[in-house]
Amino acid sequence: MTTRTKLVCTLGPATNTPKFIGRLVTAGATIFRVNFSHGAPANHARAVELVRAAEAKGERAIASGSSIPAR
Repeated sequence: MTTRTKLVCTLGPATNTPKFIGRLVTAGATIFRVNFSHGAPANHARAVELVRAAEAKGERAIASGSSIPAR
């Protein structure tokens, strides 16, 4: 299966809710990015879980990615 990226969205405190993620998917989001520079590991795991839940509701694949802080 070949897909093209339409919209990359970074998840943070303001966007890390099922409703907001659902709205972003409806708008065409195909990749969700989690910034590991901020927040706790539990928050990052929840963000990925919410993305997977949104993917399960839809009919297309959604990718998740992360950015690792530089040292």
